[in-house]
Amino acid sequence: MIFLTTKRAMRQGIAQSELRLNLLRLCAREPHTIHELIHAPEYPGIRISLFSIQSEINVSVELGELKSRALLVRVGKVPDPIVSGGTTELLRTSILAFLISPELAWAEPRAYEVYLRAWFERCGINADKALALFLAFPELLFRAFYVVSADPEPPKELPADLPETEVIRIFGSYHIGDLPTSPKPLGFWEVWGALRKPVLARGLELLRKEELGG
Repeated sequence: MIFLTTKRAMRQGIAQSELRLNLLRLCAREPHTIHELIHAPEYPGIRISLFSIQSEINVSVELGELKSRALLVRVGKVPDPIVSGGTTELLRTSILAFLISPELAWAEPRAYEVYLRAWFERCGINADKALALFLAFPELLFRAFYVVSADPEPPKELPADLPETEVIRIFGSYHIGDLPTSPKPLGFWEVWGALRKPVLARGLELLRKEELGG
């Protein structure tokens, strides 16, 4: 079954759930197994408030939600720590999570730069100025990114009434209805609103090197 959503709804879902954001932060730093995430006694460098006390059930539910939205993806398998001879999957935060959630980029700026550089390299983009700009202003990237190709492994069951052109907007079990599929010029106020958001120091440093500090 495919569910309908939007970029902003996905962003809100991350921003409003401290547990969901924390899981993405952990897996942005390095891959983790589900067992590690469920039984982690603490998150290094991440504050957990009284209102986000985890339980195995809560973490399991959130992991399922993140995987169904392609915000967490499987990157490998390792021996299962509980089942003898079994294996368990390694999960890693996807680039989609950073594109959808500037809050994640602000929380994990080092990981954001690593992801952004790898994404640009994979897309064959050699543009230091663009990299510096989007690294400095994650909100601008949220408003500007678009998708150019469908997932090579789309869901087996697609809605019968879903046009073929819409498959490109499906990530995991969700159809992101407002996701652009071609470059969309941003208006002045939209750009200005993005530039007024918090700036990442590393991106600003690179902008100054590119003589774009102003």
